Amino acid sequence: MRAHMGSTAAVRSWVAGVVCLIALQPVAAAQPKPTPPPDTAAPKADEKAEPASKSDAKPAPEPAASKGPETPYEQVEKLQKQNTSETEIAKTLLARPLSEPAAIEAMRGGGMSWKQVVVGMRGAGVSAANLAKAAQAKGVAPGDVIPGFLESGSSPQETASLLSAVKYKPSDIAWGFKAAGTPVQEVAPALKAAGVKRPDIVAALHKMKVDDESMVGMLKGAGYTAPMIVEDLKSASFGPPKLAPVLKSAGFSCGEIAKAFKGSRSEIAALLQKAKCEPLELARGLLDIGTPRKELAGPMKEAGCDRTYVVRALKQLGAPTLEIADSMRRAGYTPGDVALALRLNQLSADETSAALSSAKFPKDQIPSALSYAGYRPSKKP
Repeated sequence: MRAHMGSTAAVRSWVAGVVCLIALQPVAAAQPKPTPPPDTAAPKADEKAEPASKSDAKPAPEPAASKGPETPYEQVEKLQKQNTSETEIAKTLLARPLSEPAAIEAMRGGGMSWKQVVVGMRGAGVSAANLAKAAQAKGVAPGDVIPGFLESGSSPQETASLLSAVKYKPSDIAWGFKAAGTPVQEVAPALKAAGVKRPDIVAALHKMKVDDESMVGMLKGAGYTAPMIVEDLKSASFGPPKLAPVLKSAGFSCGEIAKAFKGSRSEIAALLQKAKCEPLELARGLLDIGTPRKELAGPMKEAGCDRTYVVRALKQLGAPTLEIADSMRRAGYTPGDVALALRLNQLSADETSAALSSAKFPKDQIPSALSYAGYRPSKKP
């Protein structure tokens, strides 16, 4: 009985303890949080919290990186604004140091023209040959570099040689000179000096729209002979009748013109007459192609030379009177024509009569010929 009562009491005691613990839990949860000590209090809303240590602080922003050295392009632009000469700009770039191609690239990138580049680089000691090679490698038109070569001291001949040496086409070089304002008359001599062949020079001048008449003078100025020019220029539209006068205007002699064409003596005489050769010049031209003096009268007559001037030309060439009369008879002149021409060249009636007789004109025609020429009949004693 007592044992049972003891067990019951223990159970009751245990239950009472559990109830007590359950009752205490809400009270503990409702208790306020302890206030932190003054030195660890949380910062106010308008105050910045101090970092607990230096390792916790955010790093200060780094200063902006300083700008590097100026590029060659920028340097060129700056020097140009300072009105620095092309030569000084080139020297400055080469002293950086930059290679010649890099310096050229910098000058172009900085806004300088090819003319300025050539002038500047040559002033800085760069060879003209290197500059021509650089321009050709970059596909630069001759017209863009020729002004620079000319301004920096090269003659048209030297400039053409430089460009031809790096394989620029003759026609492109010719156009370049035209674009650079070079007188057209200087183009053919320049191309010839560069070793360009004559047909290529003619083709280049044609591409420049030079007319055939002007081209004759240019080719003569380049040292080409009349036969060479005729060989290159004669065509259906610019044949011998047009070429001959142009050759004369360009300064070729009638003898040179006569040698430039192929044809009969009469055809050559007609061309010389077209070229406005004087009768004496025409006669000399015919002599230059191998015409015997005693056979000159025929071609001269066919070319339309006046009989008086035919006689005068033969006299000036040293032909005696009897030869003149015979030459004119062979050419088909009448006794009256010969007598008149001799009288107008200051021959007396007796001299003329003797010449006509020696030339085997019919004797019965001689008196009427002398009368036709205006000689007075001789008075018999």
